[in-house]
Parts: sequence; structure tokens; C-alpha cells
Amino acid sequence: MILGGYGQFANGLATYPTTLHVRYNHAVNKISYSRSQNRRTPELDEPPVTVVCDNNQTIQADAVVVTASLGVLQWGSITFEPELPDRKASAISRLGFGLLNKVG
Repeated sequence: MILGGYGQFANGLATYPTTLHVRYNHAVNKISYSRSQNRRTPELDEPPVTVVCDNNQTIQADAVVVTASLGVLQWGSITFEPELPDRKASAISRLGFGLLNKVG
């Protein structure tokens, strides 16, 4: 648990060390990424991640934080190129989810 709630975690990611460009209402169809450890392709100076949204907008970035629900990932609504490593894909397919009750 995070003191003060998980909102603090998101706010921290969005503002430190530099401000992130958070986009709302952009349903993601595809995430293409380079498996290379280099942050940018030296010869093209292009970011290693490309995100394609359902509104046909393309976003390029150095990194992407995916916060999709387990159901979205299991349904395959987001295509990853190249595909996720077997260990991650296997974990996504095996995980279950259900009702969670909090007692305060």
C-alpha cells in the first residue's frame, strides 16, 4: 500500500524527473518497440517505441508505461510488436481476476 493512495505514484511518474506527456482518451491498438538497449536508433534518431491509437494518432516515445487492465491484455486488444516475451505472455494468460473487497 502507498501512503496517501496510488494517485501519488501516478503523479510522481508524471512529474519527476521530467514532465511526462500523459494522453487521455487514446485507446491503444498497437505498441511497437525495439528490443535494443539503445534508447534511440543512432542512424535515424528515432525513439524506440511507437504507439498507434484507434484515432489513427501515432505517438513516438523513449518508453511507455502500459496500465491496461488484465482483461484487455488477455483479450489481445493491444498488439505488441515484437510479441511480448513468452514468460510475460504466459503470466498474462494464467492470471485470474475477480471481486476484491476492501475493509477499511
